[in-house]
Formats: sequence, structure tokens, C-alpha cells
Amino acid sequence: MRAVAWMQIFVILFIIGYSTYALFQGDFERALLPYPILILYYLLFARKKTKGISSAENHDQRGRYE
Repeated sequence: MRAVAWMQIFVILFIIGYSTYALFQGDFERALLPYPILILYYLLFARKKTKGISSAENHDQRGRYE
């Protein structure tokens, strides 16, 4: 699991580095190309984790008031 986390960090840093390099080269189309990939990454992976945590918290809160 730790290797997967490091791989995700590496990929995100590579994408941001590529975008920054393209931006400084003056190629704005190439600089903005990776950002939809980052948005999809957030929607697929990061939202799953927060959704699972919030549903567990809601379940705990419902149990207290019932």
C-alpha cells in the first residue's frame, strides 16, 4: 500500500512539473493539458476516501441520537 501512495505522489508531481515546464516555455495549451487528468484523479480516488469517512461519521452520529 505504501508503494502505491509513493507512486501516486510521483505521478502527480511529474504532471505538475511537466505543466510548469510547458508554461515557462510559453506553450499554454500543453501546460493546461494535464489538469483534466488531475481533476479525474481527484474524482476517482480522493472522493472515494472522503465519502467513506463521512458516511461512517454519519452512521456514528445517527446511532447516538436514536
